Amino acid sequence: MRKVVVGILIGLMLGTAGTLFCVQFYATMLAGMTSEHWPEYLYFLIQSLGVFAMIATVIVALFGNEIKSWIFSGRCEVSIEGGGFREDLGETEDTQSPQTQLYECTLLIRNIGSKELSDCELKLTGIEYRASIDAKPKNIKVNNPRIIFWKTAGERTFNLRENDSVKTILARIHPKADKQTPDSKTQSDPRFSLIAASDLIGKCNKQGLWKVSYQIQTPQKILKSFSVTYTWDGRWFNRINEMGNVTSAELSITDGK
Repeated sequence: MRKVVVGILIGLMLGTAGTLFCVQFYATMLAGMTSEHWPEYLYFLIQSLGVFAMIATVIVALFGNEIKSWIFSGRCEVSIEGGGFREDLGETEDTQSPQTQLYECTLLIRNIGSKELSDCELKLTGIEYRASIDAKPKNIKVNNPRIIFWKTAGERTFNLRENDSVKTILARIHPKADKQTPDSKTQSDPRFSLIAASDLIGKCNKQGLWKVSYQIQTPQKILKSFSVTYTWDGRWFNRINEMGNVTSAELSITDGK
């Protein structure tokens, strides 16, 4: 029903615009005419209005869906919450000596279009790694785009009403962890992990620069393409004041929108 109403409104708008143009045009011409010429020009005016009405009808018939899609376009904007990595204090948050359990980088998605976004997917499509800023980049192959799940492991899509927003974690930095073996107990080094793709980066998780490409898409089209460049020098600090000096997460739009 909404599409029908929009089609009618578009036709009325185009027809009204054409009518106003003709009225203004002929009003200018009739300004210097005598009354005996009015029937003739009135006939031409009616003919012109008919032509404009026909053009408007044809335009709506041929391009109605495109025009409606343009008016009710699906658009979103993306940003990194807090501008970079944020600390998760876990159960120590309310203690006298809070300590970070891990650091997380969170993506914020907001609907800035004029219609609800339905069945959206966030996909990881590419990874480029450098051991340091000056090192040669290494392309980590992503055979198929990795879907980033929402809330639960089986929730692949999300819906977003006008002006609403959602957020999800993209990357984490983990502290040292105990490793128990039959002979001894050791600790693993701090590590970087990507949501939905930690298995791909393998040993490239100790320090460096990771440029990761993402897409937000619906079943109909790609809404947004962007990349996030994560950097970390491999050191771990217990609070964000120090950790913020050795980490960063910068978002860049790659689709020009």
